[in-house]
Amino acid sequence: MNIQPAKDYKKPLYAIGLAATVMLTGVTGCRKGEERVQLMGDTTVSSVEPDYGGETTVVNPPQAHANTEYDVSPYQVKDADFYLRTKAQTSTDDLVRFSASKLDRITKTDDVFCEGRYQDYDFKIIRTDKYLYWITNNEHYKDTSRYDGGYYVEYVRNSAESDMLPVYHDPSERFMVITDCCDDKIIYEFFTSGNAETGENGEPAESTEFTGNKEFPRKYEAFCLEEFHGRIMEARYALRWSKENHVVVFEDSKCVSGKDMWEAFIYSYRTKNKASVLIADYHSADKKKKQSETLDFYWIHFERRDDSDYCIISASIRRSDSKEAGKSCYCQYLKHFSGTDDIYVITDDKELTLEEAEKLKFGLEDGEYPELCAIRFKKEEKKKK
Repeated sequence: MNIQPAKDYKKPLYAIGLAATVMLTGVTGCRKGEERVQLMGDTTVSSVEPDYGGETTVVNPPQAHANTEYDVSPYQVKDADFYLRTKAQTSTDDLVRFSASKLDRITKTDDVFCEGRYQDYDFKIIRTDKYLYWITNNEHYKDTSRYDGGYYVEYVRNSAESDMLPVYHDPSERFMVITDCCDDKIIYEFFTSGNAETGENGEPAESTEFTGNKEFPRKYEAFCLEEFHGRIMEARYALRWSKENHVVVFEDSKCVSGKDMWEAFIYSYRTKNKASVLIADYHSADKKKKQSETLDFYWIHFERRDDSDYCIISASIRRSDSKEAGKSCYCQYLKHFSGTDDIYVITDDKELTLEEAEKLKFGLEDGEYPELCAIRFKKEEKKKK
């Protein structure tokens, strides 16, 4: 079965890029006595005591916050020109990595922002260097205003009612965050830990580069399942077939093709979308060790159970010329370590360290019921920027 991208197979928005020209819209509605800031290119014009809404528009003030003993002030945006003066630069991959480390679930993403859920609240994460574009081209979020020493946006519920929502930023100032959450404890936890371990400046402790395609060919999951169980071949023929298809191919421990499929799988895992990937691990014959050539197929599958935040990632192995499925492991985490090699470990051990990962061989752990699976990419295989 040779899967080829369909004619209508398109790169997602983040692979296309966005227009650089921004048209700024007018500013409407502000409570008297508050400062309204209108953005005009790279300058700001402040006006005091404009009319607050029209006769049919109601702008609700910010809601009172709970658990105020948690200090969220370091994350509050206080200056109206914050996103104009900061020199922080980001990429779409930076946005995805940061969002995946913070949100429990990502529901939407593009070149500029990610939105999702964290502890039952909606969070929007916007690249700081693209915030001006986002705020001036969004029909549901408009204007900017100061209220009680903070920086707010106006969320338009409908033609008659809007809410004022606070704007936050991460410690590195690369991302701005808008949420309807009024619990300072949750906001504090979002920035200090999120859903994953973090390092300095709130960065994910484990990260990965996305340099290739972030989408699979159509019907790729069915392709992986069918070929893993049904592709019965001698190693040399299985190697040739794998190189001609959408398979991540390792030849004598070096990835020689299909890296984009692995990157698409990692992207799906980070954004918590169901996905599968097929790996072929080939080893040449070794006359000294009296070993014949071999090829093992690995079927890696990820899914979120029952539409909850509990996830399962599994790995199954089968020798290419065998009809038996071989061994499998079922775990909760896919950990990434950047050491001597780039190592991905499917495991239930959330506290697994780089030192421990470096000692792992490629493939499923030995034992009747393996507890983990390691996939290793040689560092020199990374694409140079």
